[in-house]
Amino acid sequence: MASEQLFEKELKDIENAYSLLALKKALILFKKRKKRVLIDIDIKERKGEGTKDIRSMIGFAEKKKDEVLQKKKKDSLNDLERFKQELVDEDISFQDYELKKNALEDLVKYISDFKEKEVSDTVLSLTKKIKEVKELYLKGDIPKGMYDEKKNIWEKKIKKMDEQIKKQICPACKEPVEIKWEECSNCGTKLYVLCRNCNEVLKSNITICPFCKIRLLNICEKCGEPFEDNWRICPACGNKLNL
Repeated sequence: MASEQLFEKELKDIENAYSLLALKKALILFKKRKKRVLIDIDIKERKGEGTKDIRSMIGFAEKKKDEVLQKKKKDSLNDLERFKQELVDEDISFQDYELKKNALEDLVKYISDFKEKEVSDTVLSLTKKIKEVKELYLKGDIPKGMYDEKKNIWEKKIKKMDEQIKKQICPACKEPVEIKWEECSNCGTKLYVLCRNCNEVLKSNITICPFCKIRLLNICEKCGEPFEDNWRICPACGNKLNL
């Protein structure tokens, strides 16, 4: 069976899920499908049958799932910006904007939290495997070479995931970013800006330059959220803006 077909329905359901409830259901079904495939792998390996192809299919499906989730998250963030612009142009009411905004923000947050939990769960699982294989080695059930090989592979994976967790986070889409990046590779948000008065390099969410004390962002008097010069309505609270 081709990699694309093994999880075809589950991946399609994730891709077509445009509400938080539908996405949660699709991800649960994907997890159940993966669990059944892993059981089949275990049975085949006990029989001495090869499982390399099936394992590669799982890897492909996981990668495809991550790509679909990232695209869905990026599309949701783009929709948020579009609705925000419609609000400040007074093309939609604040009430309609709030409904759309809350739904999209919940979706984006869930995808971010889901990925973070997946990484954490994988780290815990690998740590448990290292402990189990160590116990087998100490009992004399497996040779030291096999223990060292598995331990080194899993520890490298754990280190890589720990580094992913410790990275800085984009203020817009909450994805990990490198310190040296000028903009987020996921959503394109600028991570650093130049102060228009003293030209010092600052993080993009700074409201007042710490070097020359000039205000960099307009702040809504009602809710304290920043807004741009051409906005007529604050997208955070609906307050009419006067510049």
